[in-house]
Amino acid sequence: PAVADVPGKDHQAPSSSRVRVLVAHSDPAVCQTIGAVVAAEGLECRQCHDGDSALAQMHSWKPQVAMVDVALPGLYAFEVVEKVQSLSVQDRPGIILISSVYNRTAYKRKPADLYGADDYIELHHIPDDLVPKIRALLDGRQPPAVRPPKSEQERAQWASVNAELKKAGERQIEGGDVRDRARQLARIIASDIALYHHDKLSLARAGEALETCFAAEIEEAVRLFLDRFPGHEDLARQLVTETLQDLVQGHLHPS
Repeated sequence: PAVADVPGKDHQAPSSSRVRVLVAHSDPAVCQTIGAVVAAEGLECRQCHDGDSALAQMHSWKPQVAMVDVALPGLYAFEVVEKVQSLSVQDRPGIILISSVYNRTAYKRKPADLYGADDYIELHHIPDDLVPKIRALLDGRQPPAVRPPKSEQERAQWASVNAELKKAGERQIEGGDVRDRARQLARIIASDIALYHHDKLSLARAGEALETCFAAEIEEAVRLFLDRFPGHEDLARQLVTETLQDLVQGHLHPS
């Protein structure tokens, strides 16, 4: 469905239990920060860190809402969304995709297609926008507009949460083997590109050359990559292109 669509299924939690929210993100610190935001609203939260674990939790724990990072290890979030369709309607969670928006200035529009998910949220809007989105999804309402902070105290709280999320995001691509870190960064950037450029993805799936469809996005991705890994332009172009090709060929089935 498009971003503005209201899902046709009922995600309302039973009145006798707390709302169950699953947070699926590769970084435990990101999960903990999001979990704290969710728990502060009286919602029950569990965390997992890869696509297979997310699916297993959806089958066994049956959350009403699942927040899924688009660049999950193992199964991409887009694959998780597709596989969740096998659950019965009453057991199928509402899904909110988490976009990292590695470069916030690169995307000035909403995604045109969510690959079967119900909504999306950009990581830097977790403190102000997440709980209203969850409530709207449960109630079958349109997602609300992002609101400004009500007070300086709330502004400071949001800034603190965003600082923690930013630090956690930086840690995702620090330490370990350079090539492994580079692959992780390529996966993050390519997943965001796929989310925000469904139209170009459709052209690539129809047979147009990937390098033609995503020429501008690949160049921007290489620039971002070189900020983190200077002097590795060939590796950057190779990994970003390979990851996009992987998404186009095997992992994305646009609705």
